[in-house]
Amino acid sequence: MNSAQKERLLEYLKEFLAHPFINSEGSEEPFQEFQEKRILAILELNSLITDFLSEKINLKDFKEKHDLACRKFPFWGFGGTSGQMQLNQLVKNVVGDDKELVFRKSLLVPKTEKEAAEKIDSFTAYISEKRSARSAGTNALSMPRVASVAYVLSYFWEIQNKSLWPVSYNSSKRVLDELGLVAGKQETAGQNYVWYVGVINEIASWYKANVSFSIKNPFWIVEHVLFRQFVKSSPNNRILTDEAPAETKVEPKIGKNKLLNEVANEWLPPIIADLCDLALNKETEWSKRNNLKADKAFEKKVRFAFTLLGYEAVELGQGKGRGSDGFAISLNANDSDYAIIYDAKARDDKFSVGTNDREIYEYIKNPPEELKKRRLRPICFLIISSQFDESQTSLNRIIDVDSRTNTRVVMISASDLLFVIEEKLKNFELDHARIRQLFVATGILTRDKIVELLGIR
Repeated sequence: MNSAQKERLLEYLKEFLAHPFINSEGSEEPFQEFQEKRILAILELNSLITDFLSEKINLKDFKEKHDLACRKFPFWGFGGTSGQMQLNQLVKNVVGDDKELVFRKSLLVPKTEKEAAEKIDSFTAYISEKRSARSAGTNALSMPRVASVAYVLSYFWEIQNKSLWPVSYNSSKRVLDELGLVAGKQETAGQNYVWYVGVINEIASWYKANVSFSIKNPFWIVEHVLFRQFVKSSPNNRILTDEAPAETKVEPKIGKNKLLNEVANEWLPPIIADLCDLALNKETEWSKRNNLKADKAFEKKVRFAFTLLGYEAVELGQGKGRGSDGFAISLNANDSDYAIIYDAKARDDKFSVGTNDREIYEYIKNPPEELKKRRLRPICFLIISSQFDESQTSLNRIIDVDSRTNTRVVMISASDLLFVIEEKLKNFELDHARIRQLFVATGILTRDKIVELLGIR
């Protein structure tokens, strides 16, 4: 690491230590308490891994028991599509009597970096071979992903030896990439992981040398310092630069401020670049050019957002009777087609459900005619706004609507909707079946939850 990178990483650490809390299961808790929960969880998780490695239980039993365990101990974010789903797909969809032996050998914690790289590369080759040899009727998306191998194996390795092998988090690698500490340019996936381990160790040593207290679990503090920055690096926080940064700089590829959210990053199309400003009920150049008030422009841009996600999106708007702003239909999802009714709420302050619960109830009970004709029952009523009132009173109102309609009511910020679009554009395997996981629980859909559910972390 050069001096500029070290300085930036130290800034990240100071920022984290100024507010050392972890967002766990929708609420904040002190990092120290979170660490203690992990340590206790490791005892039970390690026992389960030992039972599998010693052949006391088979792969199917291990998968089922670990599914319950990672729900009980959701402290590593392994319950999403990049973690537990990969284990489920290995058991259910990979054909071969050798898969249990191959996976068992892969889970044995490596003693050296060379061995770690070999294990990752070997299991990557195995999954790649099985994907290629799948039957014609097996959807590729139902098979384990090659890109998730390092994450899955390193998770189990960290459980067994948390001081030697850090979990290969995609979020950490993205932040490192922004700093110029690229962790994905080696020849093989195994070598990429070894490089990543080296960088994490170097950062951990740097942090230990620059604090006045003892760091008990250095990999974990590095993980959460980097994750804090990953969560911050949302589309609405990024702004363009007018000049290329010097090689020694570690500034993100951003620079001079413009309007709050009116600039898209390299992945987001310009047509939705002003979504967050419109969510704040601010006029933009686009809304003025199209002679639209900010709230009406916001409704249109939400439809554009769903279209970019690959949905068949229909804007209802004025003149369509009492109803929601629009709906989006997913076609050809792995399990079945599904529909989302949405409402765009442009607010310069936090949106509070208030008496809107009656309106939401009516929208759900009287879905658009097009959905009735196609016999599609909405799985979710989605509210998009700038930010939300997180009070229990507000949440209780949508919980009540859920209980009366058996339809989830989910609230997502415009910023986080852009985040989902960005992830979708980056990863073609992020299909509607995976995105559907965002709409299975009533409440505010936070960035942390999106990362967990989509398996982005």
